[in-house]
Amino acid sequence: MERQDMEGMESMESKSLLQDVGNRREEMSLNIADGYILVPLRERHMFLRLDVWPFLFCYALLVILDFSNDALDGSFTLLYVLPQMFFPLVLLAHVALFLLCQWDIFWRASVGYQRLSMKSGKSSWTHCLVEAPHIDKHHAAHDAGIVQIRRQNNVVACRFQDVIFRCANQETDADITLWDVGRTDENSGHEGSTFHRLRYPAHLPLSFYHQWTGHRSLQNLVQAQQVYGNNVTSIRLPPFLEMLQEQLVAPFFLFQVLCVLLWCLDEYWYYAVFTFFALLMFESTVAYNRLKSLERLRSHTMHGHEKMIYTYRPAFPPGATGWVRIGTSEIVPGDIISCREATARRGRNMAHHQKQYLNRVPADILILSGDVVVDESLLTGESVPQLKTSLEETSTDRNLDLQEHKQSICFGGTNLLVTHEGGDTRFPAAPDGGVIGVVLRTGFETAQGGLLRTMAHTQKSVDGIHTRDTYIFILLLLLCAILSAHMVWEEGWADESRNRFRLILHVIMIITSVVPPELPMELSLAVTNSVTDLMKRCHVYCTEIFRIPIAGQVDVCCFDKTGTLTSDEMQLKGVRLVDNGSFQEVMKTNESLPVEPTFIMAACHTLALGGDESNNVIGDPLEKAIMSTTGYRLVKNNELQREAVSENRASMIQIVQRFNFTSRLKRMSVLARVDSGDTVWALTKGAPEVVKKLLKEGTCPDEYDKVSMYHMGRGQRVLAMAYRHVSLGQDVLTLKDLKRDDVECNLIFAGFLLLDCPIKGDSKSVIQELQSSGHNVKMITGDSLWTAAEVARQVGIVQKRNGSFPQFFQLERCHSNTSNASCKLALGNFRFVSMIPDSLCGTGDIGVSVVASDLDRLKEMVESGDASLCISGDALQDLMSGLVGGDKPNFVSSAVLRGEDKHALFDPAAQAVLKSLVPLVSVFARHAPRQKEAIVAAINLGGFKTLMCGDGTNDMASLRRAHVGISIISAPGVEAKQRSATTKISSARAKQNKERKKKNGTAKLKASNASLQDSLNQLREAQEELNSVELGDASIASPFTSRSVSIKCCKDVLQQGRCTLVTMLQIYKILGINCLVNAMVLSNLFLHGVKQGDRQLTVTGLAVAALFLFVTRGKPLDSISPIRPPASVLCRSALTSIAMQFGIHFWAIRLASQVSLSFVDPYDPSMIPDGPFNPNTLNTSTFLMNLLATVNTFAVNYRGEPFVEPLEKNKMLLRSLQTCYAVLLCCALELFPPLSDLLQLSEYPSVASDDAQEWQKDSRSTDLILSLANRIVSSFGFPAFMCGLMLVDTSSTFAVEKLILRLFEPSSPY
Repeated sequence: MERQDMEGMESMESKSLLQDVGNRREEMSLNIADGYILVPLRERHMFLRLDVWPFLFCYALLVILDFSNDALDGSFTLLYVLPQMFFPLVLLAHVALFLLCQWDIFWRASVGYQRLSMKSGKSSWTHCLVEAPHIDKHHAAHDAGIVQIRRQNNVVACRFQDVIFRCANQETDADITLWDVGRTDENSGHEGSTFHRLRYPAHLPLSFYHQWTGHRSLQNLVQAQQVYGNNVTSIRLPPFLEMLQEQLVAPFFLFQVLCVLLWCLDEYWYYAVFTFFALLMFESTVAYNRLKSLERLRSHTMHGHEKMIYTYRPAFPPGATGWVRIGTSEIVPGDIISCREATARRGRNMAHHQKQYLNRVPADILILSGDVVVDESLLTGESVPQLKTSLEETSTDRNLDLQEHKQSICFGGTNLLVTHEGGDTRFPAAPDGGVIGVVLRTGFETAQGGLLRTMAHTQKSVDGIHTRDTYIFILLLLLCAILSAHMVWEEGWADESRNRFRLILHVIMIITSVVPPELPMELSLAVTNSVTDLMKRCHVYCTEIFRIPIAGQVDVCCFDKTGTLTSDEMQLKGVRLVDNGSFQEVMKTNESLPVEPTFIMAACHTLALGGDESNNVIGDPLEKAIMSTTGYRLVKNNELQREAVSENRASMIQIVQRFNFTSRLKRMSVLARVDSGDTVWALTKGAPEVVKKLLKEGTCPDEYDKVSMYHMGRGQRVLAMAYRHVSLGQDVLTLKDLKRDDVECNLIFAGFLLLDCPIKGDSKSVIQELQSSGHNVKMITGDSLWTAAEVARQVGIVQKRNGSFPQFFQLERCHSNTSNASCKLALGNFRFVSMIPDSLCGTGDIGVSVVASDLDRLKEMVESGDASLCISGDALQDLMSGLVGGDKPNFVSSAVLRGEDKHALFDPAAQAVLKSLVPLVSVFARHAPRQKEAIVAAINLGGFKTLMCGDGTNDMASLRRAHVGISIISAPGVEAKQRSATTKISSARAKQNKERKKKNGTAKLKASNASLQDSLNQLREAQEELNSVELGDASIASPFTSRSVSIKCCKDVLQQGRCTLVTMLQIYKILGINCLVNAMVLSNLFLHGVKQGDRQLTVTGLAVAALFLFVTRGKPLDSISPIRPPASVLCRSALTSIAMQFGIHFWAIRLASQVSLSFVDPYDPSMIPDGPFNPNTLNTSTFLMNLLATVNTFAVNYRGEPFVEPLEKNKMLLRSLQTCYAVLLCCALELFPPLSDLLQLSEYPSVASDDAQEWQKDSRSTDLILSLANRIVSSFGFPAFMCGLMLVDTSSTFAVEKLILRLFEPSSPY
C-alpha cells in the first residue's frame, strides 16, 4: 500500500508539473514560434527616442540657466552652481545610456522602439525583437536581435539569423495554401495573429508526394518564389571595422581605456602608451580571427557555385515537354527537378573541387523516380556511399519523416556519384536522363544550410572569460581596494597641503588597480594556446574555444559504439543455418551454402555500379564482402550474374523492387526474379526480433531467441534472413506496385548472418584510463542491447567485481491486467529485469522498479558490482510516453504516439525522472538521435559535466548538447590500413627480438628491419590520408573534431582541458595577488608623497607580459590524474592561497618601507607630495620588493604536476624566472649601476640621518621587528638586508603554498 501511495503521489506530481508547463506555454504562445520569442516593435522618431529628447531638454535647460546667469552678471549664485553641478551628471547619464544600448539588446529596444501587442494593427509594426532559444547556459545569453519587418501582400515577415518568420492577417498563410493540404494539427494554433517559422513541404502526408506533379500554374510558381526566395546560403561578411567596433565598446575594454587615461593624468606616458597599444592589438587580433572564421565558413557555402539544372515547369515557360533549364539558385520548394552526376566526358578535364561542386545536391530532394548513390561524408562524416531509392507507396498515409525516410531523400550538400532514371509515367523523361525528385527545403533550411547557420551564429557564444566567477572575484578585490583607498582618502584629505585633484586621482587609481585590465587578454591567451596545441599535437580542431576549460571539469564520458569504440569495417564471420528445426554450427560463407541464404546474401543489398569508366561497385564495404562470397557479381544496377556456371545455381538474379532499410522498421527487403523466368523471390534481412514477427506460423525454430542472443552476447551483429516465393505470372509493373506489407509476410526462416565489428586497438586502454581517473563511462548506441552490453564488457565500461562481471539488467514495462490509466503512468510499471531469460538462469527475478524508493536499491546494486543496468530506446520512449502522453496538450500527445517525439523526451517531468535514473545506467542501446540527445541532456541536468564522442550526423545533436562534444573521422579503409600496419609492426619487432638472441641471425635481422620499415611507411601513409580527409559540415559543427579514428582524442581533450583550467586558475591567482600588492604599494607611496617611475612600470609590464606568455605555454601530462583540479577561483584553496601570499608580501613590503624611511630625509625634494618623480631609497626598496612579489607569484603559483608539466620542463618560463631573480639580486647588491639607472633606482645610503630617525619615532613605526631590521642594516648594510628580506619573502610564499595544497587537495579523487 505504501508503495502504491508513493507511486500515485509521484504520478500526481508529474501531472501537476505538466499542467503548469502547459499553462505557461499557453500564456506565451502569442509570442513563441518554434522556440523563438518574437515581440513586434514600432521605431520611435529620432526626436522621440529616450536617449534624445530627455537629454535635449536637460541640455537646453542648463544652457538657458548659464546664459541667464551671464545676463544677471552672476548675481544669483544658484544659477551659476546648477549648470556646473548638473552638466557632468547629465553627460555621464547620457553616455551610460548609450553604452547600455550597445551592451544590451533589450535596453536598445526600450530606448529606440515602442513595444506593441500582437493584437495591435500590423500596419504599425516596423521592427521585431527576436530572442533565440538557448540550448544550454554556454550559449550566448545575448542571442537576440532587432530585425526589420518586411511586408508582402497581407503578410509581415522578418529574418533573424537566417531564419524566416511570417505572420498572416487572420487568414491561412501561403506556405500552407501552396500545398493545398488544408490545416494540420501542427499549425492550426498558429494562424492569423501570431508569428510562425516559415513552413516547408517536408512533413506532409506521403500520398501528397505521390500525387504532386509540380507547380501547375504561373501564379503558384510566382507565389512560391515570393514566399521562399532564392536557394542560396550566403553568409554575411561584416567589415573588419564593424567587428572591431563591437570589441571596442565592450565593458572591459572601456574600463581598460579608463585605466590608461588615469595613468596618463598621473604622467606615466610610456606605461600608458604601452598598455593601450597592447590592448588595441589584442582586440584587433580577436576581431580578425572572428572575421577569418566567417570567411572560412563562407567558403563552404554554395553561393558563387551556380550550376544549371533541369526543372519540370509546364506552366512557365511554355514548352513541348515542360522541362526548363534554370540555375540552382532559382529553384523553390515543390519544384520537380532532375539530378544527374557529371559524366566522365564532362568531368575528365575538371579539377576535383570543380567536379564536386557540379555533383553537389542543391537542396533537400525527395526522390520520386529512379535511384541514386550519394556521398554523404561532407554532411554525416561517414565515408560509405549511400543508395537512395524512390519513395515507396504504403498502405498507411503517414506523414513524411526526414529521419525515417532518409533512404529516399538526397540532402543538400551531399555529392552525387551515380544516378539512374526511373520509369515514372507522371512526368516526361528528363532531357539529361537524371533521377527525378521534388524539392523539400532550400537555402538555410536544408541539412547543410542548417549546419552552416548554426556555425555562423555561434561565433558570439560566451567565451568562458566574462563569467559569474570572474565578476565575483573582481568584486572581492574591489572590497579590499576600497578599504585601502578609504585610508588614503582620510589621511590625504586631512592634509591641507595635498592637491585635491591629485588626491581624487590617486584614490581612483588605487580602486581601479585591483581590477586587472589584462585579465581577459591573459585568459584568452591561455585558451588560444590550448587550441593551437590541440591542433598541432593531437590533430583536434575546436570551433567553440570556451569549452576547452570545461573539458577539465568533465565527470561523465559517453561513447557511441559503431565507428567510435569499434570499427566501421564489419567483418563477415559466417552463418547459422537450420536443419530439421535445429541450428547447425557456424558455417563459413562459400558456394556450398543452400540456395535461399545465397540469394539473400547476393541480392538483398544497396550496392550500385560507379559511373566512371572502371564501373566499380560502390556502397557498403560489408555488403560488397558478403556478395563476393556468394559467387555472384553486379553487372548492371539491380542485376547480378553468376561468375562461374553451375547447375545448382541460377545464372542471373534481377532485382525488381527494393524496400530500403529504415531505423524504424529495422529491416530491408527486395523482390528478385531468377533467370528471367517466372520465379520471383521475396528476400528479407533485418534484426532478429523484427524478422521473427514476419515468419510464417510454425516455421520459426525453437531455439531462435537463444541462438541470436548467444551471438549478440559475444558482441556480434546478428541479421536474420528470411524468404518466400511470390505468386507467379506477374509482370514487372505489377510487382513494382506491391506494397511492403504484402511482401514482408509469411516468410520462411533461412538462417542467421553473423557479423563482427572489431574493437579498435586502443579503445580498451583509453576506457580503463578514463575510469582510473575517476570518470564515469557510458555507451549510447543504436546497436542491439545484447551486442552493446557485450562490447561494453570487452572494452571495460562494465568491469569485473570480485573476479566476475556483474549481471546485466534491462528496463522493461511489466504487464498489468488493470486498465487504470494512473497505473499505466506509474513508474512502478517499469522494472529492471535480468537480460538472461528465466529458462536460462533458473531464477524467477521479478526485477527492481524505477520509483524513487527503489533507486537507492539500484544504486547499491550497481556500486557493489551485483548489477549493470541497460536501457533500450523502445523502453525509454515507452517510459517517457507513459509519463507525459496522457496529460500533454493535443499538439504533443498526438506526436508522442509516433515513438520519437522530442517534446516527450525533453518534457520537464520526463527529464526529472531521467536525471535520477541515467547516472546508474551503463549501456543505452537501440537509441535514435533524439533519444541520445535526451540522455545527454538528463546527465547535464543532474549537475554533471558531460563528454560525448561519436561520428556522423546521427550523433550531432548529442555532441552539441554535451558540454564537450568530440566528432571523430569515419574512414574504414584507412582504419584497416592502420590496423594492418600496426599488426605487422608488432610481428616485425617480435621477430627482431627473437633474431637478436640468436648468434647467426644477421641476414634475417636485416630482412626483419626492412619489413618493419615498410610497415612504418604504411602507417605513415595512412595517417597522411587521414590528414587529407576533408572535414564535413557536420563534423566542423561539432565543438571538437578529431582527424583520427581513435578515441584517444578524448583523453587528449580532457588532458588539455585540465591543463587550461589549471592555467586559468594560475592567472586568476597571479593577477589577484599582484593587483592587491599594487594597490598596497600605491597607497603606501602616496601617503609618503612618493611616486613610481614611468620606466619602472613599463619594465614591470613587459616582464609580466613575457612571464604570462610562458605560463600559458605549459603542456599537459601524458596521463590523467585521479585528482580533479579546482573548478573555480572561488574555491577555498585558491582564496586562502591568495590571502596568505598577499599577507606575506604585505608584511615584507611594509617592513622594507619602514626601514627605508630611516635613510630618507623628510625634507628631500623627492618626498614633496604631488611633485615630480625623483628616485630615493623608499621608492627603490618598494619597487624591488614589488617586483620580487610579482616574480614570486609566477614561480609559486605555477602548479605543475599532476595536471601540467613541471616547471623544470617549461624551459622558457624557468629561464625567464631565473633571469628575473638574477636582475633583482644584481639591483639589490648594486652590482651593475647602469642597470640601476635604467630602472630609475637610487643608491643606498650607508648611514641613517638623524631627521629620518626622529620622523620614524614621530610616525610611531618602531616595533620589535623593525628594531631587529635596523640592527641588521647597521651591522651588514642595506643591500644585505634587502637580500635577506627577499629570501624570507620567497621561501615563505613557497612554504605556504605547499601547505595549502596538502591541506585542501587530497591525493584521492573527490
